Amino acid sequence: MCEGFSFPHSYFHTPDGIKEELSSQGFGNIDLISVEGIAHAFGDYTLPTDEKESTRLLKCIELTESIPELQGIPVI
Repeated sequence: MCEGFSFPHSYFHTPDGIKEELSSQGFGNIDLISVEGIAHAFGDYTLPTDEKESTRLLKCIELTESIPELQGIPVI
């Protein structure tokens, strides 16, 4: 354990694991999308004020939000 660091007791699902769990409980047509998305890759955590940059950012999020390999990437 890291000195001075505490981590909440929790369970983390993998994308496949959450789909399996939801399916086993009778849910169907399951689509997973990222909550935070890939926007952190731009390095600036403020929303752009320029409409062109906002449109670009939203398009990047839309294009990557449902790629399983990118889901669960931590925001640093």
